[in-house]
Amino acid sequence: YVPLLLHHPLFQGMELADPHVIAKICDRGLDFRSVPPLEDVFARSEKANYLYYVISGSLLYHIVRPSRRTNTGVVEVFKGEWVGEGALWFDNWVHFGWLRAKTVCELLLVRIDVFQAVAMKSPSPYLGSAIYKQAWVKRVKDDVRRQEDGVTRLFLNRPSDLGGDKQIIEAMASDAFPDLAKKHDRLLNPSLFATSFSTISTGRSMSMSIVGES
Repeated sequence: YVPLLLHHPLFQGMELADPHVIAKICDRGLDFRSVPPLEDVFARSEKANYLYYVISGSLLYHIVRPSRRTNTGVVEVFKGEWVGEGALWFDNWVHFGWLRAKTVCELLLVRIDVFQAVAMKSPSPYLGSAIYKQAWVKRVKDDVRRQEDGVTRLFLNRPSDLGGDKQIIEAMASDAFPDLAKKHDRLLNPSLFATSFSTISTGRSMSMSIVGES
């Protein structure tokens, strides 16, 4: 289950900070759901109990009540996308729209109560999770004020359950989890880290040589 969770930068940072926390979430906080076409996953104004990851299939997110007569305010949600992250950070988050399966879908569900009990109270990743939460909450408020997409997509100047700009999410996670930032730097600048490692290795070899001579 871990590879599925790690599609989100938040869980990448948490896994680097403390793999045991991710193991607890996988053990106690994950559900799977198969959804046939035209079945609703959730409806507007329902209290959000899960963060959703689309393993396969596609869904339609309706900002207005689904109807065969209009396609206004409809966004297709594809494999690999997350839905409902706001529920992780707001205790009383309710869904802003309807999520309905377009095709047969397989969903990974992260239980909000388990996430908050484990991720926000465990000492190792707590600081990173708290920093990320603070940044996410501030950003969504700023997005609404500026009327532009950010950590969520906006509709009618209101947040939605849909994930926002992936680069913004990645940057916030890197700021919150130093080990994740280092990992990204290594991927972006492999030659720099190779040079640094070579320099360190050379220095160690010289030190050992000096010690041997003495």
